[in-house]
Amino acid sequence: MMVKASTIGRPAPVKAAVWQGIMEMKLLPQILFIISALSFKASKAACSTETDRQSLLDFKNSVSLDPHEALASWNDTVHFCKWEGVSCHNAKHPLRVTAMNLANKGLHGHISPSLGNLTLLTALNLRSLKFLILGNNSLQGRIPNELTNYTSLRIVDLSWNQLVGEIPFEVASLSELTSLDLSRNNLTGGIPSSISNISNLRELIAKENQLEGRIPHELGHLHLLTFLALGRNKLSGPIPQSIFNLSSLEIVSLESNYLSMPYLPSDLGNTLHNLQRLYLDYNNFRGSIPPSLSNATHLVDLDLSSNSFAGHVPTTLGTLRKPSWLNLEYNNIIAKDKQSWMFIDALANCSSLNVLALFQNQLKGELPSSVGNLSSQLQYLLLGQNELAGHVPSSIGNLQGLTSLGLDSNNFDGTILDISDNHLNGSMPVDLFGLPSLISFNLSYNYFHGILPLEVGNANELMEEEIPSSLRNLKSLKTLNISRNNLSGPIPGFLANLQSLQQLDLSYNNLQGEIPRNGVFRNATALTLDGNRNLCGGVPEVSYVDLAKATDNFSPSNLIGKGAHGSVYKGFIGHLNEIVAVKVFNLETKGAQNSFVVECQALRSVRHRNPVSVLTACSSIDSMGNEFKAIVYEFMHSGNLDMFLHSQEYKEHFPDPAHLSLTHRVNIAIDVANALNYLHNSLQPPIVHCDLKPNNILLDDDMDAHVGDFGLARLHNDGTSSSIGGSTSSIGLKGTTGYVAPEYAIGGHISTAGDVYSFGILLLEMITGKRPTDKMFMEGMSIVTFVQKNFPDQIMQIIDVNLQYDDNALHKITKARKHECLLSMLDMGLVCTQQCPKERPDMREVARKLHRTRVAYLEDVDYCLS
Repeated sequence: MMVKASTIGRPAPVKAAVWQGIMEMKLLPQILFIISALSFKASKAACSTETDRQSLLDFKNSVSLDPHEALASWNDTVHFCKWEGVSCHNAKHPLRVTAMNLANKGLHGHISPSLGNLTLLTALNLRSLKFLILGNNSLQGRIPNELTNYTSLRIVDLSWNQLVGEIPFEVASLSELTSLDLSRNNLTGGIPSSISNISNLRELIAKENQLEGRIPHELGHLHLLTFLALGRNKLSGPIPQSIFNLSSLEIVSLESNYLSMPYLPSDLGNTLHNLQRLYLDYNNFRGSIPPSLSNATHLVDLDLSSNSFAGHVPTTLGTLRKPSWLNLEYNNIIAKDKQSWMFIDALANCSSLNVLALFQNQLKGELPSSVGNLSSQLQYLLLGQNELAGHVPSSIGNLQGLTSLGLDSNNFDGTILDISDNHLNGSMPVDLFGLPSLISFNLSYNYFHGILPLEVGNANELMEEEIPSSLRNLKSLKTLNISRNNLSGPIPGFLANLQSLQQLDLSYNNLQGEIPRNGVFRNATALTLDGNRNLCGGVPEVSYVDLAKATDNFSPSNLIGKGAHGSVYKGFIGHLNEIVAVKVFNLETKGAQNSFVVECQALRSVRHRNPVSVLTACSSIDSMGNEFKAIVYEFMHSGNLDMFLHSQEYKEHFPDPAHLSLTHRVNIAIDVANALNYLHNSLQPPIVHCDLKPNNILLDDDMDAHVGDFGLARLHNDGTSSSIGGSTSSIGLKGTTGYVAPEYAIGGHISTAGDVYSFGILLLEMITGKRPTDKMFMEGMSIVTFVQKNFPDQIMQIIDVNLQYDDNALHKITKARKHECLLSMLDMGLVCTQQCPKERPDMREVARKLHRTRVAYLEDVDYCLS
């Protein structure tokens, strides 16, 4: 499935003018601009005389030409209230700037944003201003009618603020305006029809507000308009015919509204022949897709998804010069015979096609073999949840750039393998293993037989010289699932050399011989081989002697952590050639024996990359004849999350710790969410971790996160819970103070919602840098109420200082994305920490939203796929 993040940018020339500043702009000619009417409030402005002085100096430094030396007096020889053009006339604050008048001074340069810190400024002469760029600030209140008095304005950008109220009808008086950007605010009401009087307007951008009502047909009078972006509002009714007659339009973005039409105009491509991007997704359009769209020969992106379009995909789309994005999913589009499938043949002419999405339509019959003739640049081919049947064509192997192939929930059968849970049989065709960018491959629940072909290695490059040449392409594959078929013969040794392979499921086949010991085969939790009775070898055995030798007899110098039930040591096991972490259970401690059983049984069922990887376990007798139990984990070289979030507490051991960037924190949150989603939703019965906290989030060399310490884990089934070791309990769960769900404190049953609460606390801690047990949280204040009190307007005052230090170096757009990402993360943390368990989201939903957050705000792309 695909969802567009809709981060449409300006055309490059305008963007450059806006964000680089208009360096030769004449700033301060004639008449006074009464700022008091402009009720914006810069929330970050400091209230001090020193701030005023520095703000004035910043303004001076932004002036590139001062022909009359109007700013010559602006120095430390006199108080700034006596500087030319500066007035300080506030009775309560006599030394604060209230007005600036530098009219007719011939100043050139750009406006310093520091003027926003002059919080008592009531008058500023900017009468002939041509560019008003105030995007990505914290401006509040309504757009003042007085703004429309500045008739010289050509570009107005008030995007990414917190403006409310309606768009002033008087905006029509800005007759010189060429670009109006009001996007990403909280504006309400309708779109004023008076905008149609701004005859020079080329860009009208008001997406992501709360605008409602109909799109005024008068907008069709804007004959120079090239960019119309009104998406993600509450607009309803049809698109006026006059809009379809605007031949100047290049970008039309009306997605995610309540727009509806029984059909789009049949001549749409003839009238909008300059169209480059058309986004009508998430509305209620019906009818067929106009074949005339092929006459919009510059069309690159076409998104009609999540509507009710019917009929066939026009073959004329194949005549487009360079379409990249064709998203038609979630409609009623039909293909059932050779004629209606001809669009696949036609699209083979589109050499730039990157995305073809027809998920959940009414596609029937066999998928034509011509699908293999589609663009070599195709990355996403999404045809799931249709009624496709017959063979999956081996020609798909020709799609060298494919990274995501969605054919799920169809009725495929025959001899060609593709996806899980179909009726595929026969031997595996080697053609399909020629996909060099393949990352995930699931062939489970089919009827394949024969020996696993060597050509499976063609899915990307290996570095080992002894690997046959046909296997030198498998470097991207991360998951391989060929379970529940009839494969025979030995496990090919090259699988152990696939360095990216993280999950391997070969269960329930007829494989035989020795199990390889290297690579993915070293990790018991990454490997599933059940149901192959003729395999031997496997998980390595270690003794007490091996572990004592590996840890230098459990030397304190190798101690890397202590918990309630034992200690963790770093060691090196020679015959495994592996650095490991050995968790030795203190069996004299109450609950330690059960904790060992719980953790072993929990991890035995886990087959996922984000829970910590278990190599083996040891139950033996130590050198003194006492019972000995230990679990051996893959060693995590980067330590745990707590060490990074609270590095000042670890200075003794890490005097110069690295700081986690926002991107690192989002990625770690996603890893943890993926792990919990797997534990809660992919296992039967689900596993509840019960002790999620930063100490139990381990980080590997790549800073990927792995959830560890399952010693308190519980099975959850039918509203009840039990420890995996067998004893049932809903009371007495220890957990860790600050992270435990509130219902547990009053004897509530253990549930997956408890983990969701702990994850929410973890998110808030990751963004604020404060533990939930911080001394400041007392007398009714908690980390949750602390964030609630400052959300959303004051969040920059509470985020971790290590996330703030580089803000000044960030580009404005990057800072805006960062701010939105922080908002999204904190919002998710608050949602997860709802007091009532039933109000908390499922971890599947949490993981999905975090993925979207990463794509929308932290990746340099315009769209996200999910």
